[in-house]
Amino acid sequence: GQLETKTQSSANGRAYNSGLESSHQLEELECDNELKLPPEQWGIRFSQFMQLLNYLREDPVYKAIKHKKGYVSLYDLNKYVIMPWTREYPCSIALLFNPGGLQARFMVSHAWGEDIEELEEALRDCFIRHGRIDPAHKDIPVWKIDWSESWGDELQADSWCADLQAKMQQEYRCEDCVFFTRDNEVIDPFKHPPGKSSFPLRYSKDPIIWICWLALYQAKAAFEDAKGPAIGEQIKHDPFGSVIATRKNGTSNENGAGLEAMIAVHTAKEDMYKRLWCPKELFDALGKAVDIWMAPSQMYKKKVVRNFDYWRNLAMTNGEAIRLWARTSGGLPQDSSRSSAKQDAKASSGGSKWDHDELICLAVDTEKAECSSKADEDRIRSQIDPTGSKEGYKILDDVVLTLRTKDTLTIVERSKYEHFLMAERHGEAAGIEKRRKLDGASVDAEELRKSGFLIQELSRDKTFALTELVLAGFSKAELSSAGFGAAELRKH
Repeated sequence: GQLETKTQSSANGRAYNSGLESSHQLEELECDNELKLPPEQWGIRFSQFMQLLNYLREDPVYKAIKHKKGYVSLYDLNKYVIMPWTREYPCSIALLFNPGGLQARFMVSHAWGEDIEELEEALRDCFIRHGRIDPAHKDIPVWKIDWSESWGDELQADSWCADLQAKMQQEYRCEDCVFFTRDNEVIDPFKHPPGKSSFPLRYSKDPIIWICWLALYQAKAAFEDAKGPAIGEQIKHDPFGSVIATRKNGTSNENGAGLEAMIAVHTAKEDMYKRLWCPKELFDALGKAVDIWMAPSQMYKKKVVRNFDYWRNLAMTNGEAIRLWARTSGGLPQDSSRSSAKQDAKASSGGSKWDHDELICLAVDTEKAECSSKADEDRIRSQIDPTGSKEGYKILDDVVLTLRTKDTLTIVERSKYEHFLMAERHGEAAGIEKRRKLDGASVDAEELRKSGFLIQELSRDKTFALTELVLAGFSKAELSSAGFGAAELRKH
């Protein structure tokens, strides 16, 4: 009852200003009916997603839920915030942000029962790891380009558009950028080249994501008088399949922009593949040869390391540990007859006893995944397993196990090196050579790069020199983003 009362005070049909330059303002916005745009256009910028969450954290409803249960799930936010907010509008949150629609570049596959803050963290880390946002900026990632260093006097006014487009797309990999002048004015440099007074121009990589929670209109499920379409009406347009069908370099739209990857978000609160929509999304993605990016949260990674360490203590090799782990119903043996195994795990976890919530599954059984709608479940199962042979589920189980095994080994490998940079992160004055020693072996920049460390981590405090970073395989754009100037880079 208390939550319901608080909801009324914070859900008056308000929506967010879609402009990046005024992210904290709230306005009344207008949008057309959700179904006037194709599903693949129901995208939202990652910076807008973060602005939404930053605002929600200050909402009394959000704070009340988090105080009561310790975290806030998407189910919570959908019930108490998203549906009341959009009741008076004919479209979703994504289209309130972007009434004209945005072509999705990344599809987010995730569990609604997860911690929303873990989801945000996992997505941010994933985009940083794949070079889609700048790790130096927490909210709106921005780069500065000093044209005088980059091009000197070679820049000609009549070639501005072509030169800029080529540089952004080839060197800076910035196909989804928002551009700013020195005065923080958002501009389209392809249409309005800034004058010399505007240098240096800044640009922000801002990935466009498709996340069903914000892409689909939700309010009709709670309010009969809601102005937008029901979920069933939207599902008839196959929104998930439509987005996946735009795979970049495949059946993309006429401008060549399409889906670059599907992001599989792994968090600690709920296994995404227990929700039948996630196996269905993976099934569709495999059918279109869409890249799958794993996006684990920090809490999930800690649990992965702890679970893996337990099984590694019992096994001869990493591969054997993975096989043992995969054969259990989740992390450690669950039945009481083998409860001693749980207690034995304290040997690899600093002496503390295991809590059931710390156990995570490596393998999955997608056939057991559930769906809240019987009609949706029947339709999804007929697509995954049309003949009743269960072969579709077996393929999905194998793919998930393979993806998780690969990601687990990467997480575990990286965890070995975490203490290597710990002194530098805490500003300690330990010698560089001492920090380069791990278990008696020398650690070089290339090894750390392959283990997932970012250029910013390795260049900070001159842990590695520019020459070492170049030899490690970091690109010119990565080195530039870490603060190395054009003059320094030309020497290498």
